[in-house]
Amino acid sequence: MKIKLFLLSVIFLGMFFILYQVLLKDKSAAVSQQEAEELALDLYSGEIIKTEMDKNKNHYIITIENEKGIYRLTVSGEEEKVSNVKRIKKKQSILTQEEAKGKIEQEFNGKVLEINPSKKKKAHAEALVKKGQKKYRITFDLKKRELVSTIELKKNKDDLQSNPANKDTTTTEKQIKAIALKKMDGNGNVSDITKMNSKNGVVYKVTIENKSEDVHVYIQEATKKVTSVSRFTKELETDDDDDIDDDTEDDDTDDDDNDEAHED
Repeated sequence: MKIKLFLLSVIFLGMFFILYQVLLKDKSAAVSQQEAEELALDLYSGEIIKTEMDKNKNHYIITIENEKGIYRLTVSGEEEKVSNVKRIKKKQSILTQEEAKGKIEQEFNGKVLEINPSKKKKAHAEALVKKGQKKYRITFDLKKRELVSTIELKKNKDDLQSNPANKDTTTTEKQIKAIALKKMDGNGNVSDITKMNSKNGVVYKVTIENKSEDVHVYIQEATKKVTSVSRFTKELETDDDDDIDDDTEDDDTDDDDNDEAHED
């Protein structure tokens, strides 16, 4: 009789243990780890760093990292419920390109001509910056908010030739040279062209040399008209640039009768 009771007790305990395990398994498997992670990502986008179960094995503890920081949250293993959300580490915000542009101009004391995301480094920007007459290629760390590298760009011959300012200067000097030679009926050779400022604006002094005498022809830049002609010999040449303002009255280039020569 005692043996039968003992056997029955063992059987009942075994059945109870099996039933408990089944119920516990069903309870803990109500929400899978994958479902818990998907639920966490739906609420807080980013990248899951770690997932673990708590001591009772009925909750998931999930750690997520995104652009704002690192978060730790709890997802119930019994139902799709998130709780105990904590930010355990805050990240410094990344500058936008517009913010980086202002930062670069302030620190480098130049003008940002263009700025684009770096193709080589994450969270970096590359900017083309002009400072004075020089241009630089700058790499800027958007996260640390600092300049990483600065490279001066060298000008090549093609750049110099294609520069509109250089073309304008060359064209203007050719025009001035032609006007001065026309004034002297094509006699002589232009040896020098000097650009000067006067009260009436910019004036060019064109020096023409020939066999009989040398001549300074003064031409106003704005009107392209000859304002005065000064003849001199090399032995007796004096500096007559100070008299430009007194001689800069408009003079028709083609009217030779109005072109008075000023002997030094």
